[in-house]
Amino acid sequence: MFQPPQKKILICSGFHRSATSVTARYLDNAGLAMGVHLMGGGISNVAGHYEDWPVVQLHDRLLTQCATSWQYHGEVNLSKNSNADMVRYIQLRDQCSGNWGFKDPRALLFLNAWQQVLGQRGSYLLLIRHWSSAIESLLHRHSRNLAHGLKQNPIDLKFWQQPDLAARMWLAYNQRLLMFVEQNPEQCLVLTQRSLFADNPLITTLNTRFGLDLDVSTTRPFEPSLLRDHASSRVASMLSDGLRQQLDDLWENLLKVAYFRVENEAPIWLKDESTPINIAVKDKLAEARRKLPVQKQLLHGISINDFIAQLDSAESEETLIKLFVKVRANGQWQNVQDAENLMQWVAQHHKTTAKVNLELALWLKARQLWTQAIEALQWTMSLGMAFPYLYLHLGQCYEAINELPLAAYFFDTAIERNKNNPDFWIAKGRFLRNRGKLEQSVSYFAQGAELAPDNPGRVLPYCEVLEQVERVDEALTLAQSLFDKTPDHSAVQAMLVRLTLLDDVEKGQALYQTLTEERLAKEDRFAWLAEILQDIGLGVAESDFVLRVDRL
Repeated sequence: MFQPPQKKILICSGFHRSATSVTARYLDNAGLAMGVHLMGGGISNVAGHYEDWPVVQLHDRLLTQCATSWQYHGEVNLSKNSNADMVRYIQLRDQCSGNWGFKDPRALLFLNAWQQVLGQRGSYLLLIRHWSSAIESLLHRHSRNLAHGLKQNPIDLKFWQQPDLAARMWLAYNQRLLMFVEQNPEQCLVLTQRSLFADNPLITTLNTRFGLDLDVSTTRPFEPSLLRDHASSRVASMLSDGLRQQLDDLWENLLKVAYFRVENEAPIWLKDESTPINIAVKDKLAEARRKLPVQKQLLHGISINDFIAQLDSAESEETLIKLFVKVRANGQWQNVQDAENLMQWVAQHHKTTAKVNLELALWLKARQLWTQAIEALQWTMSLGMAFPYLYLHLGQCYEAINELPLAAYFFDTAIERNKNNPDFWIAKGRFLRNRGKLEQSVSYFAQGAELAPDNPGRVLPYCEVLEQVERVDEALTLAQSLFDKTPDHSAVQAMLVRLTLLDDVEKGQALYQTLTEERLAKEDRFAWLAEILQDIGLGVAESDFVLRVDRL
């Protein structure tokens, strides 16, 4: 019996801020389908990240299961994950015509797992960038995120609370890259970021080495003006001599396996380690610090047993429900044993109380304990609570465990039971989009937006899918209308900037600058900065952060 040839798969990866996005755009433009739901762009990545949301979420789930995140720096073992999600993702992408690929920096952490499920089908385009400019780029992006949002995001702030974090991340990611290439040289193509901006036959080489059929006439999207290839010498001053030696040694070994590189791959340091903080800034910051409380109050997490003790002492069912709602999204108690303890408590004390079992189900769902959440939802419904939104939750849980016919059934049932709930239409739209049925999903997102035209949470998903099907003008008109109604909504501002950038880069950048300045003018930046600095314990890291923020 004739067996059609298997599709070839190209994984594009590299440490964060290593030009993987623009490379993925090049591949997509050349004819390699890079995803079913590509992540949009923003001020730090105008043309888009070209990351497929399903695979990004897959990698994030694997990292969460190992009690870490994309900021992984070798602190835990990553080898205890199942490959089942990868197999399901491959099955999804194989439904498209032709060869395909995806891009995600997190893939570097799971190259061996992908190799196990892909075998000879897989090829790997891996980008390397010197540690100095990669760290500089991370610090620039995350200081801007903090300063322009005037928020204290723990993810962003970690880079100054742990001044060697970015360096250790670079080590952890690139050590895995090097080991994988040494073990699988014929399936890998390594190139430096600088070589992308030189004249090299990347597409031709990929076609020759990996049997792809990409369009060699595709215009190269690598603009030298977009390459930030330097680093402040403060980056090095925050690292120990021993760590710098490890970084330098690994870089030299990475260059040895690079197929494309340029003659000069040495770092470019900006000698500004002695740059003083502006006197006026120092004075205003000192004044803001004096106004802070003497000691910042810290919130400490409690154990699952402590929480159960609180449930035991609840004086009413209403108080019990409030306790569940309060901890639902706090991110604590992720392991199965904690869940089993809580499930056992509910079974002993409130087995026939529908509202409590519903809260248990939502708590389990928030921790991605899908099977347990399904059981709790079904039991809740058996107790007589059968509101339409329960079908929505069941659909989302079944989709997460890849029970797709059941997921579709429950999404459709939710819509049938309440056609006026926009969330039901949007959920079905997301389900179709995640299955690669992008065009079919548009009408569902449109219906959700029509039912709540003034609600950003319902309209923005429609803007996003319009962008994906290249109806950017419609998306931009819709986003502008929503902005006129809710001008202070940060997500609406971000969408309007993103779409404007796609339409006109200079206009988008000007809009971003205007919105940022308007937001900052309403806030006390020095009070915010003084509070932020309480969490930075090293003088050189504090100086680095203040100088970056002052220049934004």
